[in-house]
Amino acid sequence: MVSNEEMALPQGMKIARLCKESRLTRSTIHHYLNIGLLHRPRQAGLNLHLFDDTHLNRLRQICWLRENERLPLAQIKELLDRVEPQEAVQSVPESGAGRNGEVDSGEEEGEGRARDQGRKNREMILDAAIKLFSEQGYENTKISDVTDALHMGKGTFYVYFKNKKELFMECIDRLTVTIVPEDAWAEIRSEKGYEGKTRKRAVAFLDAFPGFRGILNLLRIALGGPDPDLALKAKEAFRIMSAPMAKDLSRAISDGLVRADVDVELFAFLQLMLAEGLGYWLMMDAEYSVEEGLDALLDIFGLGLREPGNEQPEGSGRRADWGELRDSKGVTTQLQGILVNGKPFLPGRIGDGEVGLDLARTKKVEILPEGEACLARVTLKDGDDIVLDVDGGMIVSANTPCGPFRIPLNRVVSLSLGRQGTEIASK
Repeated sequence: MVSNEEMALPQGMKIARLCKESRLTRSTIHHYLNIGLLHRPRQAGLNLHLFDDTHLNRLRQICWLRENERLPLAQIKELLDRVEPQEAVQSVPESGAGRNGEVDSGEEEGEGRARDQGRKNREMILDAAIKLFSEQGYENTKISDVTDALHMGKGTFYVYFKNKKELFMECIDRLTVTIVPEDAWAEIRSEKGYEGKTRKRAVAFLDAFPGFRGILNLLRIALGGPDPDLALKAKEAFRIMSAPMAKDLSRAISDGLVRADVDVELFAFLQLMLAEGLGYWLMMDAEYSVEEGLDALLDIFGLGLREPGNEQPEGSGRRADWGELRDSKGVTTQLQGILVNGKPFLPGRIGDGEVGLDLARTKKVEILPEGEACLARVTLKDGDDIVLDVDGGMIVSANTPCGPFRIPLNRVVSLSLGRQGTEIASK
């Protein structure tokens, strides 16, 4: 029970009430005062010292940092010395701190909420900082810019970060996660094929790219900059960001889909850099779709890496990766990455409508050439039959062990695609 005398005191409390509100012992509070961790109270009389809300908030802040951040008192003092008492963290929960800073056994739920709130606060600061660093650059971004964007006191900021450099270094760590948003991870993991997984990861990267492109530029600057700590952090970040691609490449080598002599780390890094370049290209030219850009990207990292004679597992991508072509002169050629007019489809017409036949889902196509126009009898893998009007002047393109390959469709006698025996046959 608070005495009438205490209630009458303006804007102050005696140490007994401070002990009750903070759940700390008198000796602990005196220790914090003696080492300068807690600021001195107001002297209201000869033997009367009054504390206020700034003292209570500071004590809660100290307890929270000890229990949730596991910081020693010396480090807490160093951190809080940068913050005025009036800026004491308001978000530190009142519950969860027991005597001498220990957590009461009955406050576990409150402790869990405090940890969750701490993680959320840290992530909010990092996400806001990534955006500001991307837009304004490192030198032009101040800590106050971050706290103002979040309507947050500087005291809260200094609970989590020592200075701007530490914030930037942790932004780099967060960037290694945010370049592929978390909600895309499950779909990427569910994809079994190398090309399909690469495509889905690239789509997620390009969707998020406008939000972090600026900090990627800062990362490259840091890599060659004068600060050795930032340079090392940038180097680690690039390795972490390219690690998933390296892992996929290693698995593809084990499956016999990619040449065994591929330098996995180098090609994974180049893949990351090309994806970034594609992100800038899509921002420059709105006429290109993400899918069109990815087709070009996968041309580089699909056609040139695969072992001849191996196809991509069905459902992992839309390209008919492997085939055997026989031309009108009777010459048979092994192909990789087969396209028609640069697409993994056979374009055609049904009546007045236009369709694009997915070659990877096609069992057989019979071609009846009539000059530039051709009639195509199509049998799909599910057994359906379709008749298309196609242009015999379209180009079938692919890669061979000798180099790129091109041939007009009306000069093709047969084209077998994959182990399923998909055919394009000319009669």
